[in-house]
Formats: sequence, C-alpha cells, structure tokens
Amino acid sequence: MKKTSVNDKGKEFAEKAEKKKAKEEEAFLNSLYKTVKVVKQTEIDEGDESKNFLCQFFKAGLCDKGDLCEFSHDLNIEFNVNLFVETTT
Repeated sequence: MKKTSVNDKGKEFAEKAEKKKAKEEEAFLNSLYKTVKVVKQTEIDEGDESKNFLCQFFKAGLCDKGDLCEFSHDLNIEFNVNLFVETTT
C-alpha cells in the first residue's frame, strides 16, 4: 500500500480546486456566447386577420408587446390551423 502524506493530500486538494475553478470559468464564458435566434414573423395576405396567426416572436419567447401585439399569443392556434379547412369532393 502506498502511504500518502499530508503534503500529497494538500496538492491533490489544490488540483481538484483548480480543475473546478477552470470548469466554472469555462461555463461562464460559454454563457456569454449564447446562440442568437433568428425569428421571422408570418406574412399575412391583405384579407386575413392577424390574430388568426401565431406570433412567431411569442413562440420563441421574445415578444414583449403582450396584449398590444397584432398577432395571437394562443399556442392552440398553431395546432388548429388545418382543423377547419373545408374539403370539396
């Protein structure tokens, strides 16, 4: 068996602390370079009402207009888009 001295344990502790600090520093630097989201709002035809279309900025968590937004913030609209389409046979 190998005997470890107090000095060896101190070095071991210092190395672990240094690795932890380096890891925290890397995580901090990575947080500074977050990915930028590119969001494009849906284009609406002249006759369509904008509240019938989901706000793409809201969907991405970036809309700050709230109730003043001309687009809908109801996520169910996106799922119900093709639900009421008339079909002719």
